[in-house]
Amino acid sequence: MDIFFEQLVKKKWQSIDTVKTVGIIVGALAVFWIGSFFAIAFLGVSGMSLSFLLLAGLCYGSWWMISNLRIEYEYSATNGNITVDKIISRRKRKRLVTFEAREIEVLSKYQPEKYQNRQFDNTIDASTGNPDNEVWCIEVPHKTLGRTLVLFCPNERIIMAIKPFLKRQVSMETFERQSFLK
Repeated sequence: MDIFFEQLVKKKWQSIDTVKTVGIIVGALAVFWIGSFFAIAFLGVSGMSLSFLLLAGLCYGSWWMISNLRIEYEYSATNGNITVDKIISRRKRKRLVTFEAREIEVLSKYQPEKYQNRQFDNTIDASTGNPDNEVWCIEVPHKTLGRTLVLFCPNERIIMAIKPFLKRQVSMETFERQSFLK
């Protein structure tokens, strides 16, 4: 029987996203004013229609860039194969990482102070960014990414789907100390 579970989590809107949104709007307004000035200065009255097209293009481009800030992550576990995808504004999917559960070296709750001085080739933060959600981490040697640290916010079903495929020492070390599964 196949084991398949997936979970979709939304990334919390953070203050940096607000700064990016304001920057996009201010930048679009600046480009519009400068572009309109030059269009009207060099083309006269016909430059006004060009300014209108510029405004329409900038509105669409700004909307598209701001909507790209809405991010969701999808975790899926299928018979020991773990996949983490990034979904941008529900229109574009990007595979962040995929690996086998038997390759996992550490699966535990994330403690930032424990990982402060550790070096990884890649760190994939697929967590929600919400301090209320419990963040877990996976250390895995990946074929193309090297030593990778994956941060994510799984529910109990995802953890339970991963557990049977872990190496014995990982399973015992990790889950005996975790209150999440008790």
